[in-house]
Amino acid sequence: MSKQSIHCAVRSVSFGLLVTLSGGVYGGQTEDYTSGKPSSSVLGQVSTSTFDGANRSGPVGAATLSGPADVAVDPVTAKVFVADRDNNRVLRFESEEALIDGASAEAVLGQPNFITTAGATTTSRFSDPKSIACDSSGRLWVLDGNRVLRFDGAGNKGSGGNADGVLGQPDFLDTATRTGADGLGSPESISISVTGTLWVSCTDLNRVVGFAEAASKSDGADAERVFGQTDFVGSGSGTTRNTFSAPRGLAVDLAGNLYVADSGNNRVLRFTDAEEKAAGADADVVLGQLVFTTATAGVSDAAMDDPRELSLTPSGDLFVGDFGNQRVLLFENVSSKGDGGTADSVLGQSDFVTKLNPEGESNIASPGGIWADGEQRVWIADVLASRVLRFDSDQFQPDAKSGKQSTKGLKGNDRYNSSGAQQKSVIKARGSKGEKGFFVFENDGDVTDGMQIKATKGSSKLNVKYILKQGGNVTGEVTSQGLNVAEIPSGSSRIIEVRIKGTARSRKSSARKTLKARVRSLTDNASDAAMIKAVKTKK
Repeated sequence: MSKQSIHCAVRSVSFGLLVTLSGGVYGGQTEDYTSGKPSSSVLGQVSTSTFDGANRSGPVGAATLSGPADVAVDPVTAKVFVADRDNNRVLRFESEEALIDGASAEAVLGQPNFITTAGATTTSRFSDPKSIACDSSGRLWVLDGNRVLRFDGAGNKGSGGNADGVLGQPDFLDTATRTGADGLGSPESISISVTGTLWVSCTDLNRVVGFAEAASKSDGADAERVFGQTDFVGSGSGTTRNTFSAPRGLAVDLAGNLYVADSGNNRVLRFTDAEEKAAGADADVVLGQLVFTTATAGVSDAAMDDPRELSLTPSGDLFVGDFGNQRVLLFENVSSKGDGGTADSVLGQSDFVTKLNPEGESNIASPGGIWADGEQRVWIADVLASRVLRFDSDQFQPDAKSGKQSTKGLKGNDRYNSSGAQQKSVIKARGSKGEKGFFVFENDGDVTDGMQIKATKGSSKLNVKYILKQGGNVTGEVTSQGLNVAEIPSGSSRIIEVRIKGTARSRKSSARKTLKARVRSLTDNASDAAMIKAVKTKK
């Protein structure tokens, strides 16, 4: 599987943020996720409440998944990659399309087309893609069986494109299990740091190895760093500061701190400034246990059961895929937490002590790879449900609609289109008789927030007034500096009546004007718009 907090570090035009080499981004505010919140969208299934099984119980295609193991977002193109493990491929989704339930992929790697699933070990084929990561230069790294493949410029590669490099094997055809510095044993996860170090968890060898400046290495090159063992020969397990028991998920922050999901010991270890540590060095902090010498499984805000996946957000919040408890834990500002530190919220369950497994928009049947994409979103591969869920952080989400009535027939698509396109109503006023229309502004987000409303003025032939329900005539504010409305609770709305009437100059002529109203969050500038096409006909 894979870890995002380290998979991708870059200044991205698409995101406008610095993304860490694992999907995490730094420099933003802490992302809050209300425990038990529902997912926002899904890939691999028709909807977040639909469960049709692997490949939607039908033929494999561009919109189906079977046992997806991991997910990653390219910080250069903002495109979403999914390791579709059982179909032996990686799907690539266009950035905006990926936000739509059941979207189709635009390209496939590991297979020549969208309908082939047979595994193979070649330059362009996969046999077991189980972890992926994107780096700051737009490279995609794929852990396929016991090798790691590098795809340069992956956001623009055509379907079936060749890999550009390989580690863990001397060439693209070899499949031998190697255990030395040039081998990976049976690896489970990868992650890449902002400095370009590729970290790989070799689960059966109970070690994590690091390849410095991995993109510049020749095929089959040796790793230089190792944790969990003192050299590249040993493979024993343990429950101490410097040993692992089946290490899996990985994540690295901008400071170079390496986080390891030590699944067999039901804990997560932090190695501070990992690239400067010696082989077999001690971990500095443990989460999931109070001390380094226990491995007790549990279900609480301080306990874990088989943690397998990790990802970091821009502000240094750590997501932990707690596989045995069918949930994902969030540790805010994790670098400040000490041994046994507690999680701050949970996804997939309603609270820290519940362990239910029904499939639903709020549930995670089997958390696989996780990726925090720097856009206040976290993507989670739900392996056994053959889907990838997207959760949005708690935020104010303004939704603008327009119509002839304030309660039904409104034009608005809930896509938060700030241009207002496809959210336009037509209001006709005949002769000197006026007509009414409505703009409805709703908070579709998770938290209370204030909103600012601005709208288009009338014209010399059309008189336009904006009347706020229970607020009176607000035309002056709405059409000039903007009308600030007090805090709007989640699910609540404010209605503005639009009164349209021809002026004296239009008595014997027709007139038309497109009125555009925009609503903006006073906290984070999120915005949406809707339009009314005002038409005044002749007498």
